[in-house]
Amino acid sequence: MKWRVIVRMSFTGKKGLQYDLGKRLERCGIRSKPNTTGVWEGTAVSAEEAAKEFQKVFELLSGSPGRARGQLNHLWIYIDRAAEKSVTLPLHFKKES
Repeated sequence: MKWRVIVRMSFTGKKGLQYDLGKRLERCGIRSKPNTTGVWEGTAVSAEEAAKEFQKVFELLSGSPGRARGQLNHLWIYIDRAAEKSVTLPLHFKKES
């Protein structure tokens, strides 16, 4: 099964934690959206791969706060089924009944 996944995060302090979390998301096809801050999106992400990487994301978030890597303000995750591409032919290609 493929998912569409949108993640929004904000942080305070240093950017180390945000960088590490972003790299984790990219491993399963969730990419940083251009011209946005703190938003990543994947349009057809493997459910199995995303679950593995989100487990690692949560492990990073629960790690030692004393590492001067910044702190999470919020984490928002939206997941729904990936849209299947449908092919619509222009009228001049359709057969007449």
